[in-house]
Amino acid sequence: MPMLSGDPGLNPYAPPSLAVVNRPLPQLQRRSPWLFGLCCLQLSVLAGGIALEAYKHETVLASGPAYLLAGLGTAILARHKRQPLEILLGVSAILLVAGVFLRIVLNEWGPEESNAPNTLVILAYAAFAVPALLAAMVRQWQRMVTGEVPIADGEG
Repeated sequence: MPMLSGDPGLNPYAPPSLAVVNRPLPQLQRRSPWLFGLCCLQLSVLAGGIALEAYKHETVLASGPAYLLAGLGTAILARHKRQPLEILLGVSAILLVAGVFLRIVLNEWGPEESNAPNTLVILAYAAFAVPALLAAMVRQWQRMVTGEVPIADGEG
């Protein structure tokens, strides 16, 4: 069998060198109280927006931009802190607001026409987002209190 590297002395079955084995693993950064606060804000705006939207549909004109800003802040800070769940939650908030806005504009809906379809979309989104936001808040709180970041070592 021909050697690909051109060096006949290299053994392809030799164990890796210590420089490769002892390389430090990438670490998640310490959790941020700001990220915890933004997750709380995002959950509060979502819950408040759903409650207000059930009362009067036009309140989506205020809760939509508020949720967009909360999601944008969460996504930016989570990206900086390398927190994938929080990035997903922030981006999903942005996509929800953009999607509802585009549905209203492209379908040329008024408040009455957009009430039922957008309410269903928002409630379906909330079914995913509320548990995920609660999980993100618990993660952020635990790491904020202990200051530790778990390292997956495969020992369960």
